[in-house]
Order: sequence, then C-alpha cells, then structure tokens
Amino acid sequence: MNNRGYGVFRVGRHVVMAHRHMFELEHGRPPSGMVLHTCGKKTCVNPSHLYEGSKPNPFNADAVLLEEIERKALPAASSSRGRPGINNPRARLTEEQVKEICALLDQGVSPRIIGFSFGVDAKSIRNIDEGKTWSHVPEVARRAEAPKKRRRGGWRRRAR
Repeated sequence: MNNRGYGVFRVGRHVVMAHRHMFELEHGRPPSGMVLHTCGKKTCVNPSHLYEGSKPNPFNADAVLLEEIERKALPAASSSRGRPGINNPRARLTEEQVKEICALLDQGVSPRIIGFSFGVDAKSIRNIDEGKTWSHVPEVARRAEAPKKRRRGGWRRRAR
C-alpha cells in the first residue's frame, strides 16, 4: 500500500497501482484518465467497481466526508523515507547480495567494480559501505560501526 492508501505492486522495475492495472486487464487498454471506485475503497481491485472518470467534485460534501474517513483509517505515515531492504519496491539487491557485497568490500574490491558486477551504481555500494542503506543487515551495521581504514589515494589502485 502506498502513502495515499492505494494498493501497489511491482512489475519488473515499475511500481504499478493495483486498481489501474486491474482496469487495464479488464478493458484491454490503459485508462485515459483517473480510475475511480464505485465502492469508495481505495484498496478495491474488483473490476466491476472500477470506472474511468474525473476527480470528484470538491464541493460534494459526501466526497469530502468519505475522503476524511479514509484518511483517518490509513496508518500513520512513516517518518523514514521508505521501507528497509527487500520490502522497498525500489530495491535492486537482496540481503544475500548485500552480505556478498560486504565480503567483497572487506577484501578491498572497489565499489565501482562491485557495482558493475551487481548492476548498481558505485554510489549504492558506497552507501552500503557507510551504513546509509541496508543498515538493518548485521554485516552492514558492523561495517558502519567499525573505524574506516582508507587508502590515501581513495579506491584507485596505483600503477607499480
């Protein structure tokens, strides 16, 4: 569920809103505008409850009341930016891969090479190394707490 109360899931690399995807499956085409619910439940994906339309009239007292009730029923927004690890729909790595990355960093392999082999940016690897991401994984937490031993020249290897 996203922060607005709609069901979402991932298709490949794309996060898709469940009700819009169901509308497309039912009608064989993507919706041209908004997909609204006759039942008024944002999590509903019943095709018979979905229809194309425009934003509800803000002057309609019933629509305003329904929106207020739905907002109160939603769980409180998380103070963190997102869900940790594989629970985040944008995650490209698994916890096992992160543990493997930590082992490679311990061996002195550069973040650029690790990132290339795992299909992510070197900055993502440095964020793991610094404990900015995946900090719930014990190996990452251990690395973040340990004092850093860096080479003066950074990660680049010098020609000998």
